[in-house]
Amino acid sequence: MLGCDHHPSQGGFIVICRQIKGTVTPTKPEGKWVTVYLEHVKSNRELWDDTETISDTSAIKKGRLYELITEYNVSLAVVYVEPDSNEVEKLINEFSFSKQVWSCRSGRYADTFSWVEDETIQDKEVPACRIMEDKVAAIDWYFNKIRFGDILFLDPDKYPVRGQWQGFMNSHINLYKGEVTAKAGVGEKLAAQNINEVYKMRQNKIKDHWTMAGKFCSQGIRLLNKVRFSQKHIAPPMIKGMNRLPGQ
Repeated sequence: MLGCDHHPSQGGFIVICRQIKGTVTPTKPEGKWVTVYLEHVKSNRELWDDTETISDTSAIKKGRLYELITEYNVSLAVVYVEPDSNEVEKLINEFSFSKQVWSCRSGRYADTFSWVEDETIQDKEVPACRIMEDKVAAIDWYFNKIRFGDILFLDPDKYPVRGQWQGFMNSHINLYKGEVTAKAGVGEKLAAQNINEVYKMRQNKIKDHWTMAGKFCSQGIRLLNKVRFSQKHIAPPMIKGMNRLPGQ
């Protein structure tokens, strides 16, 4: 399972989880998971296929997300749809046969978690692979998975890049749940109905991208038993740039 949050000036934040064998039960169909890999791609452009600088048209230099999906045999990847929505759609289309890549749109929704698996275009059913989440409810779900031991972590020194674990943890503990009171006319609503809960940052200099990447990974876990996945995979194109180790 892979989750990715990305930002134009801060790059891509990638979290990969693996299901712990023997943890799936009738009461816990998602099983338990362990976070096995973290990576910060400093340039957002490196996440996607390189179609601008490559001169050899017989080969394709694939983006880092493609490399990790194939390298780790990722069953399902959830990627934030913004700001590079066109690139996310390209990646979805590339893995459309197996429905391995999904976009996630985060905001305020009445339904806390919903998805569109397929859609009809010109009388033909095609994979859509879109998730819509209420952001606060999604963070709640993710944090509860951690709280109840359904998402676990390795020892800090097991992660490949020194210091990355601390940044990952700081992103999580920097968030707290606060309240924002919505304005309403006198007598329109009860006071309790005018309060919206939101997650706030204790320190603005500590960003939440690692937390969002972990959250997207957990949304993939949430989706895993809800949609129809094909076990077949399309043969990947010839790849350049796969000789580097994860995290380098």
